[in-house]
Amino acid sequence: MKDANEMCLGVHHHSLFHIERNGGVFIVSFIGLWLDALSHYWKEVIYIGHCTAVRTPEQDYRISNIKNVRFISAGGPGGITTLGKRVAGMKRVLNAAAPDIDVLIVRSPTPRQATVLDAFSKQFKALYLVGESPKVSWLDCFREKGLRGL
Repeated sequence: MKDANEMCLGVHHHSLFHIERNGGVFIVSFIGLWLDALSHYWKEVIYIGHCTAVRTPEQDYRISNIKNVRFISAGGPGGITTLGKRVAGMKRVLNAAAPDIDVLIVRSPTPRQATVLDAFSKQFKALYLVGESPKVSWLDCFREKGLRGL
């Protein structure tokens, strides 16, 4: 297996990002700082999420290492009426980005988690667990997807 500095890390998270006309990318600070930190250890970091047309106050951090942190939009954020379009868009984006990604981290739990895990067919994927420990039913679902603990 290659070293991390020779591989591309994909990150899926539900935090929205905004790309300005001058190419600057803004995102919520705790995710932006994390992406910038990861970018020093990976050849490239690809963030997959939804892009806003207008920058919001929560998008308070400008990505500083834009040379190897790439943002891919699965479309704009939307309500429940656009669920089918959002799922299709996420699958399309993941299929297009998959050849470039060696390892994928998926924020969990998140509404698009099953879509993202199903659409990314490579072996190396991990869950970025936040909040309370998942219930046993979640663990069974993860095992069915071929995910296991360390």
